[in-house]
Amino acid sequence: MKWRRQKDVADILGPLELEVMAALWQADVMTVGEVLTKLNDTRRSPLAYTSVQTVMTRLADKGILQRVRKGRAYQYRAATDEQGLLALRAGQRVAELLDDYGDLAIAGFAAALESDPKALETLHRALNGQDDESQK
Repeated sequence: MKWRRQKDVADILGPLELEVMAALWQADVMTVGEVLTKLNDTRRSPLAYTSVQTVMTRLADKGILQRVRKGRAYQYRAATDEQGLLALRAGQRVAELLDDYGDLAIAGFAAALESDPKALETLHRALNGQDDESQK
């Protein structure tokens, strides 16, 4: 079976979500105001504070950002890096398939993996609690 290219974060996040995450991946911890300033530095038409605040709140609700209250404001940090975000989304998609199709989804995965020895090896490592880095 020919596998489709691996998604990247631009396939998962909207354009503004991606800009916010890029800022936080670079800076570690930021407030909405700090992210807004960073994003507006490169914009012709500035974003509104509430637009960035809404995006950051939604990313926190999705578990992509962590937030901690500091005084009257929140400080945000990325809950994961880009690879972790891809893994989170992949896990969510698999869970959706299992919820929707149950054993049929498992049978479909097994049939798809049967013709791909490399994918079978990846599955074997995952089942044994080994990540790809430990195999290099």
